Amino acid sequence: MNHRTRQMLIVGLAGVVTAFGLLFLFSRFAGDNDDGTFEIRLGDEQFDAGGVEARARTIDRDGPLFFADLVTGGRPIVLHHLDSDPNQGWYAFAGVAPGTDDCVLTWDPVARVFTDCEGTVWPADGRGLEQFPVTIDDGSLVVDLNAGERDASGG
Repeated sequence: MNHRTRQMLIVGLAGVVTAFGLLFLFSRFAGDNDDGTFEIRLGDEQFDAGGVEARARTIDRDGPLFFADLVTGGRPIVLHHLDSDPNQGWYAFAGVAPGTDDCVLTWDPVARVFTDCEGTVWPADGRGLEQFPVTIDDGSLVVDLNAGERDASGG
């Protein structure tokens, strides 16, 4: 086998190994739906927002917390607490106006409401905005970022 044939064989073999590696990675990030299609899932489905007691104190003192989507940098979410009991009254919702990616909400601490870039007022619990379920797991707040997508797909 001459040098050129050996080079071509090595390059071809490297291409096959790379293709299988990419296929493996794709299958790790994709979920198989009931209809046989694949859904890409990047990032976590649940977000650990921190300890219940600490977050309740912070929100009581400074107002609701805004978190950026760590995967894309978009889709910010708001975490808010509206109860005297740290284990009750948690809300997580989209931090942007519906149908937009860049109209970020702002908190008005005097009126205790959110406003968007168009001047629309949103209540403190985020009613009317995309909601994310919040649960407490071993003293930590867990926000389910993809509950709506699973509900819509029946999964």
